[in-house]
Amino acid sequence: MSPTVVSLDSSVLEKCYFDHYNMLVGLARTLVDDIESAEEVVQHVFTSAAKNRVHFKEGDALNYIRIAVVNQSRSQLRKRKTQRKHLAVVNQETLDNTAHRSDATELSASSIALKNALAGLPRRQRECISLAYLENLSHPEIASALDISIGSVKQHITRGVISLHRALKDKS
Repeated sequence: MSPTVVSLDSSVLEKCYFDHYNMLVGLARTLVDDIESAEEVVQHVFTSAAKNRVHFKEGDALNYIRIAVVNQSRSQLRKRKTQRKHLAVVNQETLDNTAHRSDATELSASSIALKNALAGLPRRQRECISLAYLENLSHPEIASALDISIGSVKQHITRGVISLHRALKDKS
């Protein structure tokens, strides 16, 4: 007896949602590494499945949804990578503008010194340090965002931190 192909109706989808939601969010969380994004991924998958009236073999609803969660998680990660790449440029512009801001009364003396020292670094060192310490990106994420090797990232961060240390030590 061959399995029948059926439409994913609302009762099957609803049962799958209530029976497996937590497991699917857990799966997505291991892939995207934050709960809010994981919940968005799972919600998107269920919403798309309901909207598109997906067809599958009877009994395969969970497998279909699980694969869709993995694929949507991958899409989310690609989207993040693109956003981070653009964010690096925006953060650099923000750091440059902040370092040159004339209204320094809101900033403490140490913040001003740090921003000035950061502004004095070569562009690549400034980018790598900003992404590492302000955006908390890993070395591989920084390398990907800046399209350079991981070794270069480590070198730029090391040299930049040494330069910052010297600049801040001279100010005190």
